[in-house]
Amino acid sequence: MYKRQIDRALQSAELGLPLDLVAEDLRTATDALDGISGRTTPEDLLDRIFAQFCLGK
Repeated sequence: MYKRQIDRALQSAELGLPLDLVAEDLRTATDALDGISGRTTPEDLLDRIFAQFCLGK
């Protein structure tokens, strides 16, 4: 399942869709991988994605 969500996130990003939609696809992929590895949390992923953006201004 995670591969499908990663592919979907890449397509969404290439189409210029809002980052919250891309992040949701990545979160779903991360949840699937987290079941395997237990390493990454959704908050970690969102922190990495939005670290480059200035939100709320």
